[in-house]
Amino acid sequence: VRRELPLGADGFGRAYPCRVCEEDRRRGRFTRLLTESGIPPIYEPCTTGTYHDRGGDVGALTVAETWFDLLGEVPPGFTVPWGLYLYGRSRRGKSWMAAHLAWRWITERGEPCRFIELGPHLDAIRRSYDKDSFGTSTRSLQDAFSAPFVVIDDIGADRPTTWTLERTLEVVEHRLRNLLPTVYTSHLDLAVLERRLAAADPLQSVRIAKRIREQCGLAGCVLVDGREF
Repeated sequence: VRRELPLGADGFGRAYPCRVCEEDRRRGRFTRLLTESGIPPIYEPCTTGTYHDRGGDVGALTVAETWFDLLGEVPPGFTVPWGLYLYGRSRRGKSWMAAHLAWRWITERGEPCRFIELGPHLDAIRRSYDKDSFGTSTRSLQDAFSAPFVVIDDIGADRPTTWTLERTLEVVEHRLRNLLPTVYTSHLDLAVLERRLAAADPLQSVRIAKRIREQCGLAGCVLVDGREF
């Protein structure tokens, strides 16, 4: 469309996007980002209202949302951890909370994110190796490496192997080095997680736990213990 402007005014004769078309493009981009994110449909819509209605841990949610709000907006002289580690008993809303933050990333920042269920994700990569689809495997792992915002769900839930620990460490170290916001969920606190992973490889388990601690800091390790979902 064209705007009515005085002759010679800045923008005179220039075509401007139709507002309806712009809104359609915005909605289309949101739908595409949401589809590509991998957020399980069971967590939609990821609003604070639905969390409160189900008896979620409001204190933990407040900490998580404060962490999210401060990303990239920290005053000089202050630091905010680039990682968030949500842990606690099963069915207490950890994964929902992580999905909520991923949802906010898409709606407020309009940037890609990935919600990765770690065990099934690594299983899929291993199967693609077996099918001699190295390119597919590389792209799948690259999603976890490079997406601007990533949720790594249920770390420590599956039986660890040397191979899965190597892949997990690659992802954790890459995101730590590049200051990429990452949310981890687990039913184990970090000390117990380290001991569980040590069954497959003691050295790798220590390195994974250490890198997560470096990325999340003490303030970024949050116990989630609301009513059972």
